[in-house]
Amino acid sequence: AYSSRTLMITISSTYLRPGGVETPIPGTPKELDTFLAFVSRIALHHANQIEYWQLDNEVTAPKNWPSDRYADYARLLAAFHDTVRKTNPEAKIVVAGVLAGDINGRRAEDLLQALAQGAAGKVHAIDIHYHRSWVKAGSIADYIAALRKLLGAYRGLEKLEIVVAENSTWFEKPAGRHLQTESQQAA
Repeated sequence: AYSSRTLMITISSTYLRPGGVETPIPGTPKELDTFLAFVSRIALHHANQIEYWQLDNEVTAPKNWPSDRYADYARLLAAFHDTVRKTNPEAKIVVAGVLAGDINGRRAEDLLQALAQGAAGKVHAIDIHYHRSWVKAGSIADYIAALRKLLGAYRGLEKLEIVVAENSTWFEKPAGRHLQTESQQAA
């Protein structure tokens, strides 16, 4: 059956500070209020039309979030939850995409520890991004199993849904393979 609901929306907290400095973390109370007001407007406009609400993208990627600031991400995610759920009480809050290659590493453990301490009960799912050309070995099922095991070690996170918002095999044309161009795929 057709649904008029959007499955997931990702809202980025990254913005430019004066001088063009890009940062993922609203640093001042005014910046946080401005960001949450923006989220509130989106939540109100799309009330009950979006099932999953994700804050940011690939927080285990160093270019997106510094690992020493995961506690800030957890606090921001908790505030994001409260803001979205005011107008969308059934909304599911999603932890930003965790790169599959990071699941067995320190960055994922640090993130989950921060979430367990600062956002447990305010997050409903975690997004895994599996790009075959980025990971050394293992199937997507292997990485989901590893993530499920890792989640089990953190109280309040063990029953999170796992969603896959990004999945790919190749970023460039591999030798000896015929791949369709974007325009051929769109036709």
